[in-house]
Amino acid sequence: MKNFYILLIVMFMVNCAGGQDSILALQTSRQRSLIQIYDSIYYWDWDTISIEWRIDRKIIDMVYDDNNNLINLISQTWNDSAWENFDQYTYTYDANNNRTSFLYQTWDNRAWINDYQHIFTYNANNYLTTELFQNWDGSTWLNDYQFIYTYDAINNTTSYLRQNWNGSTWVNIYQYLYAYDVNNNRTNGLYQTWNGSAWVNSIQFSYTYDANNNLTSELRQHWIERLEK
Repeated sequence: MKNFYILLIVMFMVNCAGGQDSILALQTSRQRSLIQIYDSIYYWDWDTISIEWRIDRKIIDMVYDDNNNLINLISQTWNDSAWENFDQYTYTYDANNNRTSFLYQTWDNRAWINDYQHIFTYNANNYLTTELFQNWDGSTWLNDYQFIYTYDAINNTTSYLRQNWNGSTWVNIYQYLYAYDVNNNRTNGLYQTWNGSAWVNSIQFSYTYDANNNLTSELRQHWIERLEK
């Protein structure tokens, strides 16, 4: 049976004229002066056998803080006779409305059970510096992997690093290094992988621009190790 989906959003307005944001995407960490707040979201599947829309799931209990940041929502599924809890999302924010944590929980018919969480940190300019991913083992949070970002003096991203947790320390996996021209156009992007002791070149992207800062060329190159005889 081929499924199609239809989405119904029940909403109320704040400040009367808000712009739409997808509630399932990451909300911007900066507060908007005009914002639309969602109350609930319903999903239907198209049943090609009965030729009708059938209710599938809904998102409810969408709670916001005083700055209109989403802090909680619950997803429920329809079992043909009643709604059942499925999962729950909880968010926290700092004083600058940057999202600092995201907690995902599932329902076990009695209570909400931790599954995984993301922890975010920011620099003084409110740019993301680390993303930490942790899993719940039943009693404590265990590190899984993380991303680390660096920036130049004018907030251009200069590096993006992925590390995995091996049980005792963080291990490098891959990184991206970026360079810019005087107009802050990205001119180079270098992708490197970690071989256990050093970074190894993999792919390089090079960009050129005209006098009006329009992109004029993009070159992708793969690194080939030369074997010494």
